[in-house]
Amino acid sequence: MRDDSICPHCQSMEIRVVSSRPRVASDDGEHEIAVDRYVCVDCGYTEEYVASESDLKLLANVGRSHTHPEPFGARVLDEIRERGLFSQLTQRMDYAQIQRFKDADRGTVVRLFAGGPQGYGAVQRLETASPSEIVDVLQQDVLARTQNGALAAAILLGSF
Repeated sequence: MRDDSICPHCQSMEIRVVSSRPRVASDDGEHEIAVDRYVCVDCGYTEEYVASESDLKLLANVGRSHTHPEPFGARVLDEIRERGLFSQLTQRMDYAQIQRFKDADRGTVVRLFAGGPQGYGAVQRLETASPSEIVDVLQQDVLARTQNGALAAAILLGSF
């Protein structure tokens, strides 16, 4: 259908292309990929193709270990644990708050920063940041606001 503009189901030449840009989560943030859907307007048959070779390469490296990536909040918490900061978080958040954060999507995690001292531009950058970059911002925020090195996530997420 993509190459010859003929529906393999009904042989119609009435083919339309509908493009979309779904988001794909990867270890270095979320990315949009271009997907073209070829639709036969006579019978409804469809085929989808990733539109560019670079997007195919990106997809080849995403989700190898599982088809359903863990929530973004869980990935941020994993990064907090890897840096040895989790005990500081548990001093300020109860179990239920940590579980809600663990299940949070990227938008929820980013919204937690909306009123913080980072400003609008920083919040915009966080929308595509990796979990590691999110924790970097948390640590930088703490260094800017406190002398004792407490984890900013605990401060910012205390009401989560």
